[in-house]
Amino acid sequence: MRTQNEPWGVTLAALSRRGTTAEVVIIGSAQRVVIQLERGLVVEVSSDAAADSVLRIALMAQLILPLQVFVLERQLAAAPERDELEVMTTALQLSEAAATAFQTRVLEHRIARTFSFEHRSIEIHDARPGVFPRPGIGVREAIYVGARTYLTDDQLR
Repeated sequence: MRTQNEPWGVTLAALSRRGTTAEVVIIGSAQRVVIQLERGLVVEVSSDAAADSVLRIALMAQLILPLQVFVLERQLAAAPERDELEVMTTALQLSEAAATAFQTRVLEHRIARTFSFEHRSIEIHDARPGVFPRPGIGVREAIYVGARTYLTDDQLR
């Protein structure tokens, strides 16, 4: 299914509310984001934008120092088949609670940034459940942050 004219936040909320298991591809003018939904919860978000890199998000969250970026970049590059969030969690020796909070932050950040796309194309594809090992997160917070950060007051009305 392909959609372009419906408000993005409404579309994402409806997919979540319906308990959809799907791959949602959002294509902006210079960026592509893929959101994996499993039973309405977000289990993975991948983005090709540097602003959405796991290292940059960790740096903004003050989980790492700028001096650690090079070492962590090498660890991520050495394990391309592993999940980047798993690599970061292991490298930073995060507790289970801290790892879950970091994973949530990364997923929410990447979803929220999709609201910055001035023009977007959305493709929704069926997906198999159980592909990603982590528990999912809801979309409410990401929609709220994305709308408040990237939409104008006129767009919010």
